[in-house]
Amino acid sequence: MTQSAIDKTHIREAAYFFWLDEGKPHGRDEEHWQKAVVALKQAKATTKRATRKPKEDVKATSESKTKAAKPAVS
Repeated sequence: MTQSAIDKTHIREAAYFFWLDEGKPHGRDEEHWQKAVVALKQAKATTKRATRKPKEDVKATSESKTKAAKPAVS
């Protein structure tokens, strides 16, 4: 299993909390499991978007590294 895959342990825990939040209903385990999968995928996508640098920041960083790497000419 790769790191990008959602771990079944996390799904199980999230489904458990959905079950608790809904008052421990009987016979809705599959519904809670699917709800947990969707919630974890959304959280993962949101986290991935939040950790990416905007293009402007990447460009500015690249330019400052290029300028710093050039030796001064006398």
